[in-house]
Amino acid sequence: MLATRPNRDMLAVARHDATRTLLWGGAIVISFSLLSFALDQAGGIRVHAADIGVAVVMVLAGVVLAKPEVPAALVPWAYAALLTALVLALLYEIWLLPTPLAMSYVLLVICAFGPPILSWPPFLVAVAVMVASSTLVATTWAGHHWHDWATAAVVAALIGGLLLRVRIKTVAELTSFGANAQQQATTDDLTGLLNRRGLHVHLPSLTALSRRLEQPLFVAFVDIDGLKATNDTHGHAFGDQVIVAAARATQACVRENDLVARWGGDELIVVGLGEPSDADGLRDRIRESVARSGIDPKKWAGTVSIGMASGPAEDGLLDHLIHAADADMYRRRQQR
Repeated sequence: MLATRPNRDMLAVARHDATRTLLWGGAIVISFSLLSFALDQAGGIRVHAADIGVAVVMVLAGVVLAKPEVPAALVPWAYAALLTALVLALLYEIWLLPTPLAMSYVLLVICAFGPPILSWPPFLVAVAVMVASSTLVATTWAGHHWHDWATAAVVAALIGGLLLRVRIKTVAELTSFGANAQQQATTDDLTGLLNRRGLHVHLPSLTALSRRLEQPLFVAFVDIDGLKATNDTHGHAFGDQVIVAAARATQACVRENDLVARWGGDELIVVGLGEPSDADGLRDRIRESVARSGIDPKKWAGTVSIGMASGPAEDGLLDHLIHAADADMYRRRQQR
C-alpha cells in the first residue's frame, strides 16, 4: 500500500533523521555556496544569496523541530517544505546563472530528500513541486534539450520514492523487532504476565498517575500454596499448569490498569492505584477465582495465600510494599 499513516515510532525516527538532515544539509549548502562564490565570483554573491538564506533557515529549523514540544506529525511536512524551498532557491540560482552543475545539485536533492521523511503525503507533494519547477526552469536555459533535464528530474523522483519505500519498510521491520524483543524481555514466558523487569518498566507510569491523582499504591502478594509438593508428586509439567491457572485467575480479578506480574516461581504480584477499601473482598475474589480454575483438586488444593500493603507513591516504595505484603501473607497463612 503506497500511502500509510506513520505510527508513533515512525514519527519519532522521522523527527530524529529529518532534524539532523536539516542541520547537516544546511551546513553543507552554506559551505559549498561560499566555496563556489570564492572560486567563481561571476554574478556576485546575489547568485548564492537565496540558497544560503534557505540553508540558514534549515539549520535553525533543525534546532527548533528537534524540541519535544513540537508535534511530531509536523516535522515531515516542515522538512519537506524546507527542502522544496532549497530546490527553488537552487533553481533561482540556475535562472540567474545557468550551469549543468547547479542543475545536478537539484537532481541530487530530488533523489535523496525523501528517506528521512518516512511519510508519503509530504514526499509526494514536495516532489511534485520540485519536478514541475525543475522542468519549467530547464525550458528557459536548456533549449531543445529541456526534456532531457525534465526526464532526469522524473527519474530522480522515482529513485527517491524507491528509497523512501525501502526505508519505511526497514524502519517498520526494525520497530517491530524491537517491540517483540522488548515484550520478550519484560514478559514471563510461562504465564504471559509481566516479569520482574516488566513490572519495573511499567511502574513509573502508574507511579506518576498515583502522584497526579494523589492516591496511594497498593501491592497484593499472591503465593501459590503447596506448589513444591505438587511438583514433587505430579511433576513440573502439572506444576506449570497450576502456575498458569493461578496467574489467569488472579488477572481476571483485577482492574484493567492494575499491573500483574510473576515475581518468582510460585509468587505473583498485583500493583494497583488506590487503597482498596475492601481488601478482604479482593482476597476472597482471587481465592474464589483460583478455586474455579479447573485444576484437578485431587492433585492440587486450589488455594493461594494473599498479603496486602499500601502506601504513598514514593521513589523506592515498591520494594518496601512488596516486603510488607509478603510479611502480611505469611502472617495470614500462619493464622489459618
